[in-house]
Amino acid sequence: MKKIFLPLALGGALALTLLLSVNFVLRPHVEREVLQSLRHISFSSGGQPYETSADQVSLAPFSSQLTIRGLTFRGHSPEGPLAYTVAEVQLRLPLRMLLAFTPLRPLVLPKEGFVPVAENLTLHNVALRTPQARGVLQREEIDVLRADAALAAQILAPTDSMDAASVLYRMGADNIRARFITVEIPGSAGLSRMTIDTADLRRWQGGSMAALDLRALRLTVNGREALRLGLLEQKDIHLPQEDMLRQLLAVADKTGAGMDEALAALIPLTDAMLAANPPLLGGLRAADLRLRLGEKSVRVREVRFSWLSTTPRHSLSRVEGLELPQGVLESLTGLDLPATVADMSFESQKTGPRQSREKASVRAVGLGDLNCALTIHEAGRGTSLLLQRYSGLELTYADAGLISRLVRGLAPAPDEALALVRAALALPNLAATPQNQAIRTALQSFFDQPGTLEVRTSTPQALGAEDLLAASDNPGAFFDVTAAAGQHTLEDQLRSLPAPGQPAAGPSGL
Repeated sequence: MKKIFLPLALGGALALTLLLSVNFVLRPHVEREVLQSLRHISFSSGGQPYETSADQVSLAPFSSQLTIRGLTFRGHSPEGPLAYTVAEVQLRLPLRMLLAFTPLRPLVLPKEGFVPVAENLTLHNVALRTPQARGVLQREEIDVLRADAALAAQILAPTDSMDAASVLYRMGADNIRARFITVEIPGSAGLSRMTIDTADLRRWQGGSMAALDLRALRLTVNGREALRLGLLEQKDIHLPQEDMLRQLLAVADKTGAGMDEALAALIPLTDAMLAANPPLLGGLRAADLRLRLGEKSVRVREVRFSWLSTTPRHSLSRVEGLELPQGVLESLTGLDLPATVADMSFESQKTGPRQSREKASVRAVGLGDLNCALTIHEAGRGTSLLLQRYSGLELTYADAGLISRLVRGLAPAPDEALALVRAALALPNLAATPQNQAIRTALQSFFDQPGTLEVRTSTPQALGAEDLLAASDNPGAFFDVTAAAGQHTLEDQLRSLPAPGQPAAGPSGL
């Protein structure tokens, strides 16, 4: 029995001695090394240096739980000082990182690849202050923080200043959650304040992130709510190439006299980023959006954006459940238009080196449905839309009340409004051709009994501004127009409209 007990006792004593040695020797060594590293780490972003420091570092006895208090990043921009402070950081050091504080560092850190550098990391009371803004984050949690092995070694023994963009591309994490974020920006219009209840970032690996979700976002200006968003989801996020991001940061630092130069540099940089493969953003979804316009509140049930392809470029956007209460359209257009609920979609697809096919559809309850598609032939970067050329126009409009509202805007009395429309539709200046007569007949039929109107280009050639000017008296040379009658005449619709300013029998709840 003694022969069995003695080796066990010796083993236990050895383990206890080793544990005490680790606690009393390694613990103060780790605390000292971490504090020294933090005081000697320096970053640069956009050419501006940032220094780090910490007030206190403590490693809990008999554990790998590390606490850092008073962590600070300080820098200076042309506009003034910058400060990023964290009241307290708590984390657990993996065994590999504990041993990396000893002479075993070359053995425990691999030559390449990502390694866990911290687990169960929590940041308390994070504050940001710049000349333009100030922000506060109450709590941030990171389950596992990873870093490139070479970066981890550089952080443990800092020598040269580290580039912030390079550091961003050499780190990663499984899940990051930030709670209760507040950003305040003073301006000429007053104080803008944005709050976010939670922000969740998932599967960050270098320049890519699987998803970023923001919940309960609110924007106020001088204490008055301007915008509220229930949820914003972004997926398949890919940062620009490291050099592009560095150039973007440099452009962002140019203000004042350098603004024109910055804008000139931003255009080609933006083009290059949008042409990147994979795309910067795979998809976006925003839900429960409320936007304040004067005394009215505009609501949107859902907005979706999908970047389907980069080569060729192909994107699709949808807006569903856009609720415009009584008076909003009138304030925006000056026309007596009713409350409505609208759905919209937009699609853009590159179909050639310098051309794209654009599609749009709008369905507005009580007004009408519009579907349009055309090919845009790009004349070059920055060219005005008026100087570009267009082909393949396909436009279909199905009226549901908009035409009568527009015509009533010509004159308050139905008879007077009808007389003005019929006089205009005589189109006496059109060239005397069968094609132009067909267009005149179609328009007169449509405005007599609004139903469906279709417009198509009749030539395969791309049309420019000079062609559209020529079409003013000879549209039949370029366009085909057809119409199908609706159920009610325009006269009947005009006489049944409520008096101006009175709500119509519009969508429920508006």
